[in-house]
Amino acid sequence: MGRYSELSSSDHFPIKITLYYTTPYEIHTRNSKWSLSNADWNIFQTEFEKSLINSSFPNENTVDENIEHFSKLIYDAASNTFEKHSYSGKRPPVPRWNKNIKHAIRNKKTSFNKFKCIKQIQDFIDFKKNKAQVRFLIKNGKKIMDTFHLNTKFKRISYKVKIIKGIPSIQIKTILADNAIHTNPHSIAQSIGQHFYSNSSNANLDPDFLRHKKGTETNNYPFIYKNKSLGDILNEPITICELNSGLLGKKSNSCGSDKIPFIFLQNLPPSVNLLLLKLKTIKK
Repeated sequence: MGRYSELSSSDHFPIKITLYYTTPYEIHTRNSKWSLSNADWNIFQTEFEKSLINSSFPNENTVDENIEHFSKLIYDAASNTFEKHSYSGKRPPVPRWNKNIKHAIRNKKTSFNKFKCIKQIQDFIDFKKNKAQVRFLIKNGKKIMDTFHLNTKFKRISYKVKIIKGIPSIQIKTILADNAIHTNPHSIAQSIGQHFYSNSSNANLDPDFLRHKKGTETNNYPFIYKNKSLGDILNEPITICELNSGLLGKKSNSCGSDKIPFIFLQNLPPSVNLLLLKLKTIKK
């Protein structure tokens, strides 16, 4: 210390280290998801009706405020009825994934659900076969990806990618159409398209069937188009039948920005659909 009492006379300058503390909760966050496997929608409807009676909805606020209030009523009723569990989210798709693996997994799930409901030995055998098929396809895809390395040529990579995507390696190079040989890819595509267009045209139909087809299309033309333009029809208010038709036949448990899945709207009390229709048709 006596020899190097001054910082400028020392041959060991200190190193400045800055530590940035980060809260682990800000990095490792998990998404929340509604537990709807054994949902009791009657309780949900009762809770929503209670919340609706105790609230001053609808009121004279703006449309956005009414929609936000309506969404809050649904969310509060769901919170009092259903539980939530956290999940890390779906894994990003890996390069080896393709349509064959996707369809194989779908078949495996379908056969498993069928076996779970019916419990037949043949359904169990089908499930085991589909499960083995999924393992085989995934393992085969991994083998293809493991063949890539730093010095792999681009031509070989393109060939492997085509195999993964299911693109045939043997493509049409020449085609004979209209007494001419086509080698240009654009001309080949045009010739094939023209061939399918000709096969599906009205010229191939029987004259009697063609007259019946034209008469049916003319007589069954929607009556709403006779006295109204398309713009008038699109600007008409939404009816309760259209709302019910839009709610039916849809299946989704994914939440939007309001954290409400579509299935909550489908299971609202029937009397609330008129209120929902009013929110959808009111002008801002």
